[in-house]
Amino acid sequence: MNRQVILDALKTSKVKIDFRSLNSGRNITGVYKGHSAKQSVQSNKVVVWDVENSKWDDIEWDTIISWEKVNEGTIC
Repeated sequence: MNRQVILDALKTSKVKIDFRSLNSGRNITGVYKGHSAKQSVQSNKVVVWDVENSKWDDIEWDTIISWEKVNEGTIC
């Protein structure tokens, strides 16, 4: 998985990310936007804005199962 491609997508659009929660062990799907600060692909986490729950979150790269850009007309 190319981290830089995901970071670039998060800067320009909403992104649906499926990942495994380290706290509960369950799979979570959410729609996110990126943080305006420069994020390093070397970091073990990516900071994102949870569009649906209006809160900041961090996701460990290794827990991401899949991701895709979201059509702006289909999600709030």
